[in-house]
Amino acid sequence: TPMPVNGNIYPSMAVGATNTTTYQVTCSANTPDGLQTFTVVNRTADKLWPGQFQLNVRREAIVEASTNTLTITVVAGDSISGSVILSNLGNDGASFSVTDDGRRPSEEYTVEPLLYVQRELFHHPDFHPDTVFADWNGDTSVPKEIGFEFSLFGQQCSFFSASQDGSLILIQTNVVAGVTNIVTATLMPFGPASSMDQSKIRYKRTGTGLVVTWGNGSQFDNELERQVWLNTDGTVQYLYEYGLWSAGSITLESVRRYYDNEGEVSTTVTSSQIIDYTPGTIGMGGLLLTSDPWVTYRPTEGTVSAQGSQLLTFTASPEFATDTDTYEFSAIVTGGGTSSTIDVSVVVVSTGSANPGVDIIPTPLEFSGPAGSLSSPASVTLTNWGNVTMDFTIVEDVTGSSGYYRAESVEYDGQWRHIPVVEDYILDPTMLSNPVPIGFPFTFFGKVNTNLIVGIDGTLTLADGHQMIVFSDGLTMDSESSIRALMSGDSNEFIVTWEKMVQADGARQTFQAVLFRDEGLIRCHYQQLSGTWADGTVELFNKINGTATVEGPLLNEDTSDTTTTVTEITTFVTNWIGNTPFVWETVEGYETNVVVTPHDTANLQAMLYTPQKKIMSVSPASGAIAPGETVEITFRGDARSLTAGGGNDVTNSTFFDFYFETQNPYTQTLVNGSDAFEWEPSGRSTEYYLVSTNLTDRNPYLLEPDTVLYKPGRPNTAYQTMTRQSIDSAPATGNWTWGDVNTNGFDTLYLQFPGDPDTMDNNDVIKTPDSLTHRLPVTFIATGSVETAYPSPAVQTAMWGTENPVVSVEQNEVGSRTLSWPAVEATDDYWSRTYVVQYTTSLSEPWVDIVSLKNITTYVDDDPARNAAPVIFYRVTVQ
Repeated sequence: TPMPVNGNIYPSMAVGATNTTTYQVTCSANTPDGLQTFTVVNRTADKLWPGQFQLNVRREAIVEASTNTLTITVVAGDSISGSVILSNLGNDGASFSVTDDGRRPSEEYTVEPLLYVQRELFHHPDFHPDTVFADWNGDTSVPKEIGFEFSLFGQQCSFFSASQDGSLILIQTNVVAGVTNIVTATLMPFGPASSMDQSKIRYKRTGTGLVVTWGNGSQFDNELERQVWLNTDGTVQYLYEYGLWSAGSITLESVRRYYDNEGEVSTTVTSSQIIDYTPGTIGMGGLLLTSDPWVTYRPTEGTVSAQGSQLLTFTASPEFATDTDTYEFSAIVTGGGTSSTIDVSVVVVSTGSANPGVDIIPTPLEFSGPAGSLSSPASVTLTNWGNVTMDFTIVEDVTGSSGYYRAESVEYDGQWRHIPVVEDYILDPTMLSNPVPIGFPFTFFGKVNTNLIVGIDGTLTLADGHQMIVFSDGLTMDSESSIRALMSGDSNEFIVTWEKMVQADGARQTFQAVLFRDEGLIRCHYQQLSGTWADGTVELFNKINGTATVEGPLLNEDTSDTTTTVTEITTFVTNWIGNTPFVWETVEGYETNVVVTPHDTANLQAMLYTPQKKIMSVSPASGAIAPGETVEITFRGDARSLTAGGGNDVTNSTFFDFYFETQNPYTQTLVNGSDAFEWEPSGRSTEYYLVSTNLTDRNPYLLEPDTVLYKPGRPNTAYQTMTRQSIDSAPATGNWTWGDVNTNGFDTLYLQFPGDPDTMDNNDVIKTPDSLTHRLPVTFIATGSVETAYPSPAVQTAMWGTENPVVSVEQNEVGSRTLSWPAVEATDDYWSRTYVVQYTTSLSEPWVDIVSLKNITTYVDDDPARNAAPVIFYRVTVQ
């Protein structure tokens, strides 16, 4: 069904117009699953335009995992989690369960005594020759297939051999990324025994697994029978014949050997367990060995609501210390009539090999929403693939912006809020450092606050150092002064009044601030300002944006004299990469200094700070991500200021900076202590930069350092601190920097060193990570707005303040030209405006930008070349 457009399902269209029709589709209960195609027809009296669109229809509960692979990196002794999202794409709730293939790694097995368990019966080998090991290599049988994948201590094996000393040997050979590793697992039910008769060592495959026996049929000699059962559920059973057993060992052991290119063993990882048990005390006794995995998953079962999701979390907690090793298993999710497999890899590293890092997916982020409304949420995910918890803060790049508020003078009459002079409302001057409850959540520069600190100097200080400077000029109090605070009865306003505060010249100032809950407005009332009141400061201060402030236009209407001076100044501009200044550039600018001579008093004025509408918002803007955790960050676009119903798409682009800091910084060895890094020459003298050799898509696999230390070429010497330099400084030994000198596409660590650090023995380089910054480009496209190439008179007025904006040009005595254009009167859109001044010397040539100005409606063009041009044209565009 087509939805109405401007109240009309079948709107008429003018020549050249564009229209968008939205269809609402309702599917009946018997609509089949899958991609459905719908045909629509636009028509006039004599023409038809057929079209098609498709919808993916789901009518049943369908559980799907967000990924079929998950990698968790964990330091031995730590605990780290990683998550997978289970989504239900259907319209019915779906129950699900999670199991695994039994290969989850374990550090030890839980041992449980078994009573009255019958050993597997082996009949005479003449009638069952298939139970005899026919082929032997010395005292060990030739390997045979187990018949299923069996895991011991998390190491999977497919083949087995029996030994004459009474042990069962499991074997597996793997080649991963060109590296050969061989697993040899040994299960010793009791031994080692003397060389047993090979004919009395038998095996049998059963419905539940594999059974191997030693000493079968020898109850009338001195070889007591013992059996090992490998069960398909991953458990092991040791069963014993009744009798007097001599001293011996009961053990489990898994040895994993890694081989280099020359076939030599490079690394050995061993897991083992000794069991204290006396066998043979009863005729049908034994042990049940159950793996106690150090990788767990939660929940093991549950329900995913229709169109909902559920987090499936895997937690790895290895307590043993080991060299780098990888354990793999598969989790099987069954639900909604389907099943999916998640292949989990757990990489265990030693403490010195810890690696932090965060991925943002996708980047860049592009999304859209219809004009006239808020967009549907769009999201990115932050995944902490390292092994340290990261705190994050997300801030929109507002460089050059005055903040998120607009300040304006408003009528004073009837706005003052009276606070009775009673004890309940008077703040004790000696207790002003204590927070005062606001009474409701108040949002200020994107931060929610529930209390604030009232200052004698006319300031309100909120969390993170944000301030409302209502009137500040070194104010003090005496016996006539008071500061009172009141929350209104309906909890919609919070009021603070400073009465008869004393300035240094003895003048008395009475003013107040009112915070409004619903609108987020801030209104400042000035009942009496006397003396040199114009010397005070009135502004909002946003600490997150450094020195970005919103100044208030507090007016002294009795100003007797105003003079303006123009002073040439030099501004130093810093280009920051990774919090490090690396380019210093001198630019020329101008500063206008307005000197105001006020009269002694100016009373009954008011000022209003109104939050500006933001095109894009983000939630949550801060938090923490544990190792292996994934956090979803939601973005929304606000196109409510645009009129819907047209064919124009309005693109809004910005950057959001993600700041990450490690909660517990650690020392990381970069030379001679790890094979995970490689130093490459940068092409500049004695300079090397760091890349990762084990994760090519994550360079350089480390965070920006806070400190870099090195040993000066001699063993057993103390570390020396390297000096941090700007990235374009001359290379010198003992310096370091951070950035992207060689346009690799990633920031990395650079060292000025006399030779390749990888080849210099006894030159350890270590660093302590501090922070990591990712910049996310975000684009929001507001679709279907009214065409703005030829804006309507209402749009002209809203943008320019008049229907017929004219740029006036006045020649000055010194030869410069002053350009001016309309200033927008007070409106309710709260938007900043950017004016771009352009020129050309011929209307057949392109326009050239001169300057971009924010909320300024005049410009002095004093460029000598342009002033000398015989003909010049100017124009100003507004955004």
